[in-house]
Amino acid sequence: MDAQEAITDVGEVMGAGEEPGGSPDHQHANGASSSGLPAASEEASEEEPIRKRLWFLRMPRPSVAGSIKSLEQELETFRAQHNLITESLNVKKVERDSAREATRAARDAFMQCRAAYDERSAPLKKLQEQRQDANANANKLKANFSDLLVRSEGELDQQLAALHYRIEHETISLNEEKKALGTIKKLEQQRERVREYEASASLFAESKSKRSELQEVLRESEGELSALRQEMDVQRQILDKLKEHEQAVGKEVEDVMGERRRCKELMDGAFHRLSAQKKAQWEKNNAFYTNRAFSREVRKLLAEGKQGEAAAACAQQMDEAVAQLAADAELRSEYFSLWEQQRKTPVVLPSADDVDANLPPPSSGAKGGPRKKAAEAVVDPAKKAEATIAALMEEAREEARRARAAAAAAAAAEHESSAAASAAHAAAAEREAAGGPAEAAAGGAEGEAAGGGGAAGEVTVVGAPPELTAGKGHHGKAHKAAAAKRPPVEPVVVPEEKFELPEAARLKEKTPSSHELKELDRERNRQAREEAERRKGKKAAEKQRKRERQDQLARAAAAAATSAAEAAASAQAAAASAARLATAHEAEAGTSDSASSDGGAAAPAAEPAASAPEQRKRSGGKQSAPLPVVKAMAPKPAARRPAGTKQSALMRQAKRVGKEYSLQLLVGLGAVALLAVVSLVWTAMSVAPQ
Repeated sequence: MDAQEAITDVGEVMGAGEEPGGSPDHQHANGASSSGLPAASEEASEEEPIRKRLWFLRMPRPSVAGSIKSLEQELETFRAQHNLITESLNVKKVERDSAREATRAARDAFMQCRAAYDERSAPLKKLQEQRQDANANANKLKANFSDLLVRSEGELDQQLAALHYRIEHETISLNEEKKALGTIKKLEQQRERVREYEASASLFAESKSKRSELQEVLRESEGELSALRQEMDVQRQILDKLKEHEQAVGKEVEDVMGERRRCKELMDGAFHRLSAQKKAQWEKNNAFYTNRAFSREVRKLLAEGKQGEAAAACAQQMDEAVAQLAADAELRSEYFSLWEQQRKTPVVLPSADDVDANLPPPSSGAKGGPRKKAAEAVVDPAKKAEATIAALMEEAREEARRARAAAAAAAAAEHESSAAASAAHAAAAEREAAGGPAEAAAGGAEGEAAGGGGAAGEVTVVGAPPELTAGKGHHGKAHKAAAAKRPPVEPVVVPEEKFELPEAARLKEKTPSSHELKELDRERNRQAREEAERRKGKKAAEKQRKRERQDQLARAAAAAATSAAEAAASAQAAAASAARLATAHEAEAGTSDSASSDGGAAAPAAEPAASAPEQRKRSGGKQSAPLPVVKAMAPKPAARRPAGTKQSALMRQAKRVGKEYSLQLLVGLGAVALLAVVSLVWTAMSVAPQ
């Protein structure tokens, strides 16, 4: 086997192995350390003590994954953004609450306007119904008495007298006389209905006056209703605008909540990735500390004298670890790279000859001599610890000396190179002044400086063969420089000239502070107080308007009562006049009866004409031939009229009219009393403190 193959094989074993001492270099179980290789034969391992070492695989300390820090920064960024969005959402919610409060206030104002409008229009509806009833009664009266030729009994008597006079004193044709007689008959038949119409017309005149009063009240109230309707329309427009604003703010709140949900999803994803990375890092750390615990356990077994158990445990651990490294290429690559980074000095593997030459002499019991018991080789833990500490201190001092020597050599080389460069420049200047070529000297100086730098840059490993130190390190690879130590304080990163803040920082600047939120709360409270004062004043004004309306209704009720009393007085006067008229007719009828029984004055000239319809009725309705009119005719005795029948009819008419007036009077008084009671109750309920 050549040197390179031996280095590779032995390097794999030494890189993967460790003694119970805990160092990556090979140490003996008794605390003394020396470099060497385990022999291939069993006999050599039994004869020489150095061959009896215990080996197990030491795991390098795992490095902290850089992705964990980046994921932590990403998680912190998402968390800060989530907090900013939450603050923005809180501000939007405050704005939404303000919009809802404004909408609620506008809705209350609209409902108050609507209630005032309904309250004011309710009595007007009753007045409108009364007006409609009056119009309906007037139309009904006209429809019932539309066939009347006259509208009053006086007009009827005038037309009858005119027709009789025309028949008796004027020359008319037979057809005109027939028409006149028919009109006379029809007028006589309509006398009762004319009287009914007169009685109804008097009531209609009163209802007409009431209707005009109702129209006047409606006309006066129409202006107030129009103002209330206009105010209600304005409040409805304000309410609609506030509803639209509330919906817009609610949509903004939903958008911000959606953005926060998306940010929460991103933050959860970063958290899960960070958890997975930390779990993997924890598994690596757990493997490292488990390996350290195994090392302590092996030392404990050796201290107790249980070499067999310790050897079996180490062999089992070596088999398992080597199999795992052989099966997992990624783990093997990470294992070697971590050891290359964590070793303080490069490992230089000696050749087989050097190993055999540097081996200690065999023990006295190796060739037939008495062998010592294994228990005698056990080292005291305290002494072993002191020796380990001393070896480590010596190694640290040696490392410091090497570092100082390397720094001094680098400074000297730099000084020499600068001196050579300055000398070369000076020589070139002299040659240029003398006129000689300067290129060759400069080239020679540069080559010399480069050669010196190369010599200074070489690294020599004492005791190592040249083929191992010629750019080769562990496992035949070029040795890597030690990783630069991180500074204790992170350097300050200066932003660029056109640096822009991230979105999270801009959102934080836009988010109002706690002082601004308090100012917003104070402003909202002030507006709420002003709104309460405005509502209070509005309620007081509404109560005042209600009192004024109640007073107006009370005055209207009093006026209605007065008009009803006047109507009752007029009805009583009409009844009295009807009674007097009936008495006068009775007296006149008695006088006419006494005159006809004594054979007194002749009947008026219109009596024959008036009795003509009666004669035709007795003759069966047949029209007789017209008789010649004789102007110079002797007077005939007047026919006796049934005075008792006419008197009883007049009395009945007077009684009926009186009853109707009395009934209307009672109805009017009852309505006035009911209206007065309702008005008083309404006034009491409105004026009472709420």
